[in-house]
Amino acid sequence: MLDDPQLNARGFFESLPTADEQKHYRYPGLMFRMARTPNALHAGPARLGEHNREIYCDLLGYSEEQLAELEQQGLVATAYPLSVWRPE
Repeated sequence: MLDDPQLNARGFFESLPTADEQKHYRYPGLMFRMARTPNALHAGPARLGEHNREIYCDLLGYSEEQLAELEQQGLVATAYPLSVWRPE
């Protein structure tokens, strides 16, 4: 799909940086374009655990201590386990 001539000709794929801005990856863009409304992707996917604090503490009301306990128990991830694939 990344090599599809039609999709590449219409600029369908967008290059976005990783959260740490060390690498860029190509992502499918938006399925439609509008004449007077610019649209584009603004960021790549979040890194594993990047928004844990905002979700658990700010949205769900957990304390920092409760979140730390969940992380310690392995119920909330902040890093990939050594035995699984990690992004390059």
